[in-house]
Amino acid sequence: MSCLRLARTQPQRELRRLLPQASHCLHFPGRVGNVQDWYERADLFLLPSRYEGFPNVLLEAMASGCAIVGTENGGTGELLGEGRGWTFPPGDASTLASQLMLIRNHPDTVEPKVAAGQEYIQRHRREAVL
Repeated sequence: MSCLRLARTQPQRELRRLLPQASHCLHFPGRVGNVQDWYERADLFLLPSRYEGFPNVLLEAMASGCAIVGTENGGTGELLGEGRGWTFPPGDASTLASQLMLIRNHPDTVEPKVAAGQEYIQRHRREAVL
C-alpha cells in the first residue's frame, strides 16, 4: 500500500499533521464518480464508522476484491465476521493501528479474507437467493 486515498473525510489538515512523512502520498479527491474504479485500484477498504446499519459500501468493496477493515458495530461486524475482514471497536485507534500493521506485516492473511468475502457475495447475490 503506497498511497492513501480518502474519498470522504473532513480532517484533512489533521491527518497531514499526524502523518507528515506520508503527506505527499495522501490524496483527498472528495466526492468521486464511478466508485467501482476506486475499489478496483484499492488494496484495502477501511470503514471506521461509529454507527452503521447495513453498509452496502462494504458489499461493493467485498465484491471488488478489497481487503476490509471496519468497526465491530451494527451490520459491519456481521458482514466482516466469519473471517471476511478485520474489525475493531468504534473509536479504538490503537486496535485499528494494530490491525493495519498486522495486514502490512502479514500479507498472507489478506487473501483468505478476500476470498471469504467474495464467496459471501456469491452466496448472497440475487440469483442465488431468489
